[in-house]
Amino acid sequence: MEFEGKNWRFRVNLMQQLGHVGLVARRVNNFVPDFAGLYLPPIMEDLCKFDQGMILLAGVTGSGKSTTIASMLNWINANYRKHILTLEDPIEFVFTDDKCLVNQREIGLDVKDFEIGMKHAVREDPDVMLVGEMRDRETFMTAIHAAETGHLVFGTIHASSAATTIGRILDLFPADMHSALRSAIAFNMKAIVAQKLLPSIKPGVSRVPTVEVLTFTAMTRKLILEEHDAKLGDLIRMSGREGMQDFTMSLVDLVKKDLVDRSVALEVAPNVDALKNGPQGHCRFATRNPLMLRHLLFAIGRGRGLGPGCADAAGAKPRDGTRSRWGQTGAAAALISAFGGLPVAGSCSPLGCTPPTGSARTARITGSITRCGTASCSSRFWLRCSWSGSFPGSGCLSYCC
Repeated sequence: MEFEGKNWRFRVNLMQQLGHVGLVARRVNNFVPDFAGLYLPPIMEDLCKFDQGMILLAGVTGSGKSTTIASMLNWINANYRKHILTLEDPIEFVFTDDKCLVNQREIGLDVKDFEIGMKHAVREDPDVMLVGEMRDRETFMTAIHAAETGHLVFGTIHASSAATTIGRILDLFPADMHSALRSAIAFNMKAIVAQKLLPSIKPGVSRVPTVEVLTFTAMTRKLILEEHDAKLGDLIRMSGREGMQDFTMSLVDLVKKDLVDRSVALEVAPNVDALKNGPQGHCRFATRNPLMLRHLLFAIGRGRGLGPGCADAAGAKPRDGTRSRWGQTGAAAALISAFGGLPVAGSCSPLGCTPPTGSARTARITGSITRCGTASCSSRFWLRCSWSGSFPGSGCLSYCC
């Protein structure tokens, strides 16, 4: 359809209501935006580099799943010489061949249904396949079979989060098939990306996605095989270094970049307390001593609290050359943050960070703080510290708040 001097495509649904014909039309963009234009996390590019496996986009209707997958396929189209085959209902984004050969088939027009389309797709020599929405067991089984036979398969599914997508898939099948399905998912799935669209406050940007990413590491596979799906959310929060992030971590980043209003982020945040603490004290740790964190784990037990950047005796963040004492909670927060950069909360006193009630052990860390000279991080500090407990020792932590 021509509108304002341009030819536009629309995704249309006809219906009958109150004895009259109704129509819902959604305009489809003429171009495929890139990752930067969609404000997607950097891990999305890495997900496009797999040769085999399955990548699922999860979300409710209208959450931008199709646009995100289109940007991923377009990145592959621009960087690899492969054959991309899509099965869509209907076709939304129309791709132009770049380095890849792209064939797009529409259900009802080019092929009768997904099951028949997928059955013949594996014989059409594709490297990358888009199977659209995982609506039933036949579609999913055919897609997972394609992933097992050496294809990179993209698909969408209606699920609220990456962690709950596993249960959503299992619900398509009878209970006696769940064990085999878990094995197939664990060893063929590469990532599950869930997203929601939020209104943006940046001029010229109408909406931005908040994204949750679950990549399939050895620990992810272990939890799925052992049916510990409820722990996947904790794994995501602890695996920031592997590129994983949950919705709260994504919202923290969007608020920091002035893409989303803080009040909007608080309305949709799964963990409101973590979001409130995140922008003020979100610290990521690294260590020069690989054994330090392992020893620190035994020394501090399971205390939780504010990180080493919590406050000095006056309640202000440490300055260059000042000396402060850290309690058990500060050390524990350093350990927790080292495995994912989690925002943590606690309370401060003139003696440093106060451990919570019921802490297993006491271990006090002392050290001097000096500002790092790295130009790219003006607020990074180095903490030379020593600790006592079951495994006394010393080491060096860096953190950036």
